[in-house]
Amino acid sequence: MEQPVFRPQPGQLDRKVGIVFPDRSDAETAMALLDAYEPDSGVDPDRVRFAALYLSRGSLDRLALALDTARIDWRDVLAPAEYRAYLDLPLDADRVAREAAMAADWERYSSWAESD
Repeated sequence: MEQPVFRPQPGQLDRKVGIVFPDRSDAETAMALLDAYEPDSGVDPDRVRFAALYLSRGSLDRLALALDTARIDWRDVLAPAEYRAYLDLPLDADRVAREAAMAADWERYSSWAESD
């Protein structure tokens, strides 16, 4: 089993910003921070932005920190957002444990992404 990859749909990031940051001013600030992020590699910028939003847990400071981290290495934002359970596995985890972690990660992250 390969780890699924989250691909934000058009408009999904904007909608989720309004949910994570219900205060209009905070949402506008969050969007400005997210819009300013540009990766220096071939990674989908909206995927990284979405992961940073997830890691923010509604804090503009945490959002800015996640985006600063992504500017150094975007994997340091994607991994804890998308693959938390998998990262917590011991190095010698068997296939069953790895597949269970991947399924749990997908369920957690995609459920959050789709929730209102």
